[in-house]
Amino acid sequence: MILKILQQIITFDHSFILRTTLYLWVGHLKKILVLPVLVTLIFVLSTQQAHATTFTVSDQASCESLGATWDPNSGCVISNLTINSGDTLQITGSCLVTNQLGVTLTINSGANLIVDSSSCLTINYHDTLAVNSGASADISGFLNTNLYTTINNSGSFTINSGGVMGPDGDFNNFDTFTNSGTVDIEAGTINNSGAFTNSGNIKVPNGAINNSGTFTNYGTIHNGIVNFSDGGIFTNSGTFTNSGTISTDLGSFANNSDGIITNSGTFSIGNAGNFVNSGIFNNFDAITNSGIFNNFDTFTNSGTITNHCGGIINNSGTISGNPVINEPCITSGRMAGIGALDSNTKFVFDTKSNGTAIKGGIQYADKTGKILLQSVSITSFNVNSDGIHGTFGGTAKVNGNSGFTFTVTVEDNGTPGNNDKFSITINELSYTKSGTLAIGNIAVHK
Repeated sequence: MILKILQQIITFDHSFILRTTLYLWVGHLKKILVLPVLVTLIFVLSTQQAHATTFTVSDQASCESLGATWDPNSGCVISNLTINSGDTLQITGSCLVTNQLGVTLTINSGANLIVDSSSCLTINYHDTLAVNSGASADISGFLNTNLYTTINNSGSFTINSGGVMGPDGDFNNFDTFTNSGTVDIEAGTINNSGAFTNSGNIKVPNGAINNSGTFTNYGTIHNGIVNFSDGGIFTNSGTFTNSGTISTDLGSFANNSDGIITNSGTFSIGNAGNFVNSGIFNNFDAITNSGIFNNFDTFTNSGTITNHCGGIINNSGTISGNPVINEPCITSGRMAGIGALDSNTKFVFDTKSNGTAIKGGIQYADKTGKILLQSVSITSFNVNSDGIHGTFGGTAKVNGNSGFTFTVTVEDNGTPGNNDKFSITINELSYTKSGTLAIGNIAVHK
């Protein structure tokens, strides 16, 4: 019996045995491999689902689900709250308010903050909004910042068209800030060491912007107006590129020694505005000045600089390129002086006006530059309201040749005149000489 069984095994189809063995072995292998893969897949999916939570604040119920307190007057009031990677905090049709005095709303890497157009987020007194690296904030509604609040952005922060941020508090941008809406800085400060791009509207009534990163403005006269008024301050120590409109009305704009400004738009200095350039300013479009323009370094003009009546341009650096256009201006007063900037440059002038007619003239000599200027006519005359600064200009002969125009700016700092300042520009020669008097005196009277 046993021999018969052995015979059947010997005479059996060996290929069938091989196929059967392989089938059983592969099936066993599938069981070994598929089970861990399925377990891993289930784990990944459950993890993704856990990280894809959207916390929506729209009413009392959704507010209280966050563990926050619902206030019928102000909205959803939170204490410290952290939104982790993969999660989204979305405010829609309601307001989220921090609970004052040390509360922090944190958006961690991979998380998102969304404020819809019909919604608001209020960062209260002494509270902080932190958008960490890899996180994003998207504001289409109102981001209300009170006094002594702080926003630290190390991720991507966007104010969309129709969105508003302000009016107080400090905003520290270390990464990317994009504004297509309105930023109103009444009593706060924006410190930018990252990339700040504006195509919307920025107002700085009494606040300040300090740029040590890259600031790019693409606005127009109706859109993207940077308006420094009522004492606003803009300080640039980085790279500032303007293709829009900048208006410094009652405030100040300072370009520090390590700052670079490139203007391809419109740069306007109001009659109470002040611009100080200690760095590099490259102008390719239009600058208008009715205030005080102080240049201590390098100013290259490939566009137009128009100095309106009442405007003062003090140049102790280099202004090259197209000459400054000085609009005719006549105020009443008198400016007179005699002296020298050094052993090679001497001047004498006496000009006065009754507000209608101008009398007087100037002679100026630069021995090193081989320039002898004698005025032919004085066409503009302006004594500043402070009774210290004054500007006059007109036509002249240089070395006996006609066809030259000049502008003189003076500063009377009292008697004796060793603190008085004198500056002259001869437009056609691209010649400027300025400085404090080495000897002499200048008198300015309204």
